[in-house]
Amino acid sequence: MKNTKPYRYAIYFAGEPQSEFWTLGSQWLGRCSMNSKIESHLDTNNLDSKLRMKMTQHPRRYGWHATLKAPFRLKDDLSIEFLMDKLKNLASELTVFELPILEVKQLRNFLALTPVENHDRIHQISVAAQTCVEYLHEFSEPLTESEISYRNQSNLSSREQALMKQWGYPYVKELYQFHFTLSDGFDALSEFEISELTQAAKKWFNFSQPLQFDRLALFVEESKGQDFKFLSEYLIPK
Repeated sequence: MKNTKPYRYAIYFAGEPQSEFWTLGSQWLGRCSMNSKIESHLDTNNLDSKLRMKMTQHPRRYGWHATLKAPFRLKDDLSIEFLMDKLKNLASELTVFELPILEVKQLRNFLALTPVENHDRIHQISVAAQTCVEYLHEFSEPLTESEISYRNQSNLSSREQALMKQWGYPYVKELYQFHFTLSDGFDALSEFEISELTQAAKKWFNFSQPLQFDRLALFVEESKGQDFKFLSEYLIPK
């Protein structure tokens, strides 16, 4: 019998589906992860559309999100119904809070939407993310040697390698940074192109409405290499 179990899952914060924030992010990336619709009517400061689509290929596949629990394979003897039930329980243990204002800036070598620095709620976000990582860790398959080798291509530090082997992802605990990825890496771009992309993003994400950290989103990668899709959400009780 053919195995129809999805390849990987991920736990994200993505805001309310189809909200203004969700739509802004989906249009920037060029794809809505809920209905797979290609969002192509974006006008961002006359930024060349081909450049934007080229520079958002990687985040487009993962969908509009901020990572809480990075993509993982569910253990073979566990079902999607089991995972959903655990996510309901997890959401019930978290607390709703208002996110800091988000700003566009360079994070490592890519563009991201991330909380303003030195905000007192950044620690609260990190605690919530680590809670998700630890709560779901025992249900996740460990990384394979090939997966570890692939991640090591990014020249991980010794600490990042240790966290990756322990938790399946290098950017957790004190290295976690809550962010929405806006671009691929800058390696193939000129300084002018980076500047153009940054200015366009700052114009596009110029909004002041506060966001509530009030839900978890379950995304799924049906088969290896496919786009991640929104599957379900779990509200945090107020």
